[in-house]
Amino acid sequence: MNGKQFKLEELSQLVGGILTKVSDALINKVAQPVLADENTLALALGEKEIEDLASTKAKCALVPLGVNLPNISTIEVERPRLAMMTLLNVFYEAPDYTEGIHPTAVVHPEAKLGKNVSIGPNVVISRGAQIGDNTKLLANI
Repeated sequence: MNGKQFKLEELSQLVGGILTKVSDALINKVAQPVLADENTLALALGEKEIEDLASTKAKCALVPLGVNLPNISTIEVERPRLAMMTLLNVFYEAPDYTEGIHPTAVVHPEAKLGKNVSIGPNVVISRGAQIGDNTKLLANI
């Protein structure tokens, strides 16, 4: 799970939004309303997602200007997609990867591996494959 947590006020300031606060929540991720829990900032950028807020578990949502809902805290923004990109960058955490070749990886002897390649668990590299320098292949590829 993501180790980052933010108060609604902090997120509203980051995206230059207008906060209408119904309740407090510590936010540790962003997601669509149907996938959100009480610590998620629901991203309701279009009509369908705004409708989905009626049944979400989220306590707060990022919405376009003019969308004000009585039972959920909202951060209204003029440019919702730009705000979403800002938030995705804030919550992004680089995936873990294995240095070198994981013992469960299968690499065909005729595959060509570049320098400083990382190959994760259960990765299969087929005959004739060419993996460039500094490539990181995560688990199960």
